[in-house]
Amino acid sequence: MGSKLKIGDTLHEVTQIGKECHTKCAIFQQIGDCVMPTEGIFQK
Repeated sequence: MGSKLKIGDTLHEVTQIGKECHTKCAIFQQIGDCVMPTEGIFQK
């Protein structure tokens, strides 16, 4: 957390890594597993 990412002309800061997955979310439906608890990142 706290890492900064430059995307185009904007600067983003990582505010959260992972989140609890909802049962059978859209990601789970597509690939059979949800990566959000360990691989999802959120930024502002």
